[in-house]
Amino acid sequence: MNTKILTILKYIAIGLFVFTSIIACEKDFENVGGELVDNGAFNTKKKSFELISYSKNREASRVDNIEYLGTSAKLGTTFGIYKTDAFGTVKASIAVQALMPTTTVDWGDNSKLDEVYIEIPYAATRDGKYENGEPKFLLDNVYGNLSAGYEVKISKLETYLNLLDPLDPSKKNTYYSDATFTGGTLLHQSYDFKPRARDTMLVFERTMLEEGTNLDVQVRDTIKRADVSPFIKLKLNKSFFETNFMPATDETVQPQFDNTDAFIDFFRGLLIEVNGIPANDNDGAILSLDFSEAKLNLYYTNTDESNAIHVRTKKVMSFPLYGASRGIRTNTFERDYSGSRAETPLTNPNTTVGEKKLYIQGAQGSLAVLDLFKDVDLTELRNKNWLINEASLTFYVDQGESGENVPGKLLLYMLDTDETNNINENEQMSDAVKEANYFGGLLIKDGETPVKYKINITDYITNVLKDEDFINPVKLGVKPFYFTDLLPNNRQIVDKDLIVKDYSWDPRGVVIYGNDYVESDVDYNKRMRLEIHYTEINE
Repeated sequence: MNTKILTILKYIAIGLFVFTSIIACEKDFENVGGELVDNGAFNTKKKSFELISYSKNREASRVDNIEYLGTSAKLGTTFGIYKTDAFGTVKASIAVQALMPTTTVDWGDNSKLDEVYIEIPYAATRDGKYENGEPKFLLDNVYGNLSAGYEVKISKLETYLNLLDPLDPSKKNTYYSDATFTGGTLLHQSYDFKPRARDTMLVFERTMLEEGTNLDVQVRDTIKRADVSPFIKLKLNKSFFETNFMPATDETVQPQFDNTDAFIDFFRGLLIEVNGIPANDNDGAILSLDFSEAKLNLYYTNTDESNAIHVRTKKVMSFPLYGASRGIRTNTFERDYSGSRAETPLTNPNTTVGEKKLYIQGAQGSLAVLDLFKDVDLTELRNKNWLINEASLTFYVDQGESGENVPGKLLLYMLDTDETNNINENEQMSDAVKEANYFGGLLIKDGETPVKYKINITDYITNVLKDEDFINPVKLGVKPFYFTDLLPNNRQIVDKDLIVKDYSWDPRGVVIYGNDYVESDVDYNKRMRLEIHYTEINE
């Protein structure tokens, strides 16, 4: 039977299916299929196809200024240490520019510095009150061992963070997680940092005047956020800022504060690094931070000496660590897979046979690679002229290895380029574009237990198995889904929208079952395979 006749029959089959559905809407798809089979015209079946799957380490991921990309992006900066038996250890450090205050830098008369702090809000949710009436908060997006403290070191950043690409100044610069930054003067070092939901206030000593006199007296000052929510507060080297930020006299000219460019050239920012403590097994907790209100705060006083009894006033000069159009903030990720279950699958994957377990993690991390139609004659399969009703991949979670902190969604995309069929490297699946609501990828749970992810690729497989104008299958990638992977819904999609962006900051990972199982294995039915539901046209 020639191609044209088969094509006509396909459309007749579709028409019959729609017509049957309308006049017998109480029947589901399988029932309709049964009717067709009974009439001898169609045969609806399901078939599983083996594939090859393995894990691949990511050398770097893009990590600069992530929250500029969407309204839900305040948690795009990762900080801390995360250690698991499955994936080993990841350390997330930060390089960040400080920007000019929103008002002119004017220190006033007789200025004197009290203390300097870097203050970064936690992402937290209000959860009632403690018995003493103190507001209670729960930290969001925190993973790992909250009881294991680790080292935090803050240095003056010596590396200049370019806003524009030095090789092409017409484009914005990009920063990746394997970048190296140079730190200068040490501004802070502590050895027991732990994320704390009760860190809702900053308390420090100010030098004020005793009432009715000109005598100095130490007074405790308390700083809280307007919503009393928790925040990180790290004390910095006071003498550095006295020398470099505060005026020597009221008449001192400070050209470094004339404009943003002058200030960034003068003070390039902060390098915030983390390191594990051997006594704590180099363990710790990692979290996503909201930098939208992060600040470098200089707490100081002014003294009015125009009267016999002087007047001293509390002041604060805030240098934002965030800007909607200016300012750069980026992560560095340092990974150590030594001794983890992922070490061998990531450093020496079996790309010929495939693997039993696949390791997928964000924060640079790793992805899974899928090679469909293992040992399948595609020419023979295309000649069968199947009508593809559904094609899907199901990824079963290894609950013992994965733990509780797994990604809420996975993304399947095309890794390889196929110029013949106009497929670009790292391109979204056609199903993600045409069938976004049906594409899938969300985690499916049984209560609170993660069970599986399912992704539908009916359109892609249909195009692969066409008898004419088919596309050749390419290797597919599976990674954690991020909001940067969302396709625009408020305008027409263009080619550049289809390229999966290489952002990755969430440290959660999941271990899923791969393909390398034989029928006698206990987990054989959890193995990864391609499942196709199709209608066969009987000639």
